[in-house]
Amino acid sequence: MEGGLPVHDLGSIDLFRQQKRFQADMRMSKQEIRDEGKESDGNPQVKARIRRLQKDALRRRMMSHVPTATAVIVNPTHFAVAFAITWNPCRRPWS
Repeated sequence: MEGGLPVHDLGSIDLFRQQKRFQADMRMSKQEIRDEGKESDGNPQVKARIRRLQKDALRRRMMSHVPTATAVIVNPTHFAVAFAITWNPCRRPWS
């Protein structure tokens, strides 16, 4: 049984070294990380088109609410704000 102890020790050391070597081999280089990020982000033209379509849909939805607004405040150079105010004089705030 005395001969098995050194073999066990050598096996443990070898296992530890192999695990370390495997982890080092599996690590990605900086260039691989950059390439994977670009690949997962997708095509910039497609992303820009999706953003533009989303923005257009949001603008259409916003413009559909303007006819029902109580007041529209307009600044000709930047933006406009539409308010829809509902007034219920019979309702008490604490009830």
